[in-house]
Amino acid sequence: YTLKFVRWATQKNAGSNYGEEGLYDGVSSPIFENSPQGPFWIGTEDKFERPTSGYVLTKTHCGMRCGQCSADVYTETPHMFHHRCLSGNRVFQDDKGKLVHDETEYGVELVDKIVHIFRDPFDNAVARFHLNNKRAKKRHEKDTDIVRESTQEGFLDYCKQTDDLFRKEDQKSRFMEDHIYEMIKDVPCYKDFIRYVLWHNAAFTTAMNMEVPVLILHYENYDSRFNETTKELLEFLEQDMVGEIPEFITGKKYRSYYTEEQVKKVKDVMEELAYVKTWGEIKHYFDD
Repeated sequence: YTLKFVRWATQKNAGSNYGEEGLYDGVSSPIFENSPQGPFWIGTEDKFERPTSGYVLTKTHCGMRCGQCSADVYTETPHMFHHRCLSGNRVFQDDKGKLVHDETEYGVELVDKIVHIFRDPFDNAVARFHLNNKRAKKRHEKDTDIVRESTQEGFLDYCKQTDDLFRKEDQKSRFMEDHIYEMIKDVPCYKDFIRYVLWHNAAFTTAMNMEVPVLILHYENYDSRFNETTKELLEFLEQDMVGEIPEFITGKKYRSYYTEEQVKKVKDVMEELAYVKTWGEIKHYFDD
């Protein structure tokens, strides 16, 4: 929603590390002429103007994106995470006119500000399930993916499969402390909560090392304090609101997918693993 809001409200385009998401005449369009490695403009060229002042909000997932893997694979050093924040993909035309898909990484000097977004960790875990289920439906004709109902039962079945798939590896992993595993092993999609807190830890480390201004944005604030949140965001980007504001549709809450005991286990693990800054931004998700 954040990218959509900025584009509609300012009538200016936004960017993405992933040039394959917005193609102009079949190829990715770099925001900076001297950086063909990105970032890139998104959407269609004629719908929004390209800003000539302020800052271009740019989408990046950074690192730790592996959904179905063990702790040995999704755990990254701060250096690795930092580089993944600058990485993406593009489509370009080679000297022979052939379209080429390529992985990219641009220079850190292009980043002047960071918008750091938080979401309820339980909603985040279920949203990942919905995303994976959506992708599975697209690939289902190959009979390589299991498509589940988007229900609590479907979610729990998905979690059981993904959790069981890497339990042995997690138990042996040098990145998974024994007591952490014992605390959270019975929580559905337990790896999502570990990755969540490690991701935000790494994001704070990246911002500290880059020494750039950071805006913390909590997704639920679009619902509870919409005007204040959007005003802060546009002021941070130094952009004016001149267009239509897209409707924010409050999503479902998924805390009920977990028992009180499971929620307590997630809280205890996150509080132990989180940096002070990270815990300060997520502890309210566990308020009674």
